[in-house]
Amino acid sequence: MRPSSTTFFSPLILLLLLLLLLSVQYEGAAAEDRDNASWLIPGACGLVAVFDGRVTQSYCVSTLKSAKFDPKMKSSLHGLAWISMNLLKDNVTTTKVEIKRMVAANGGKMGRFVKEGLVHCVSMYDEAVDRVTEGLKLFEEKKYGDADLKVVMIQSDGYECEAWFTQDPGVASPLTKQNKDSLWLSAMTALLIRTFDSTYTPWGN
Repeated sequence: MRPSSTTFFSPLILLLLLLLLLSVQYEGAAAEDRDNASWLIPGACGLVAVFDGRVTQSYCVSTLKSAKFDPKMKSSLHGLAWISMNLLKDNVTTTKVEIKRMVAANGGKMGRFVKEGLVHCVSMYDEAVDRVTEGLKLFEEKKYGDADLKVVMIQSDGYECEAWFTQDPGVASPLTKQNKDSLWLSAMTALLIRTFDSTYTPWGN
């Protein structure tokens, strides 16, 4: 049975309230204290890890802290979500290029099954690039629910790519790391986006 909206608080609503509190505290901090307000990213990532066990807090923290964007973008939750989406875009774009290079350089040496799998994965990541590009535009237009859907579909792309190679027990996927990075980044991004999507509920429509 679907819980009543009057008696059930969505975990994501609680996430929103907690993360917004962190953001407000940061914005209200004195200038000299903001330099020491590095707790915003660990705080957000800690909650992301709680709501999605696939993403570790350390991965989330290191990913956001090392991102080469304007430090001001890291001072708010909206900025962190925007950074995460751009990191995801860079990730799937780079992976698509890497797969094409693998096929071009080793296509004649690899088995037919592996080569077909890589070609299949190129198409998956090609779609992922389009989806995250569209998702970023939707996010900037504050259409957070639609942006979230685009990011969730990217998780499916990574899963489908990895699943191809499980069809043959004797073949190891050459893209396990890339697919895992795509999965973790998209999961992290989706959770950050959902803190701005008031229509999201964990039980669906």
